[in-house]
Amino acid sequence: MGSRYEHVFAPIRIRGVDFRNRIELAPPSLNLASLDHKVTHEFVDLNRSIAYGGAAILSVGNVMVDIEECCNEELQLDMSTDECILPLSWFSQMCEGFGAHASLEINPAARTLSLPAPVTLPTLPPSITPPGSSLTPRPRVVSLLRPSK
Repeated sequence: MGSRYEHVFAPIRIRGVDFRNRIELAPPSLNLASLDHKVTHEFVDLNRSIAYGGAAILSVGNVMVDIEECCNEELQLDMSTDECILPLSWFSQMCEGFGAHASLEINPAARTLSLPAPVTLPTLPPSITPPGSSLTPRPRVVSLLRPSK
């Protein structure tokens, strides 16, 4: 990687929160919860190896807030009751012990969520600036998403 990416491994402070680097585990749904959807030792152990490897943020995907509405995987995590707090604290404390931050991607009640119809946009590259150019990249998709004035 060389010196072009030294900033990736440098500490950073964002809104008063210190991160040891800029590496985040993307939020997978590990399916390592117990049958009653609580954090297990296997879940913590797998994430421990990632925290030990240097990730600053360990994100977990598809965490339920309403088991009746959100359960769409057999062994996904639940955080809808007080009984979930202690097992979730095992994950949080493990992350803290390695200088990482725990993060949960919350799954809303999708069956009752009302969303507008999807908008079909043309596929465009994120920038029209050629690689290696000294020009400032111009985002193209953002302008398509903003309402015209």
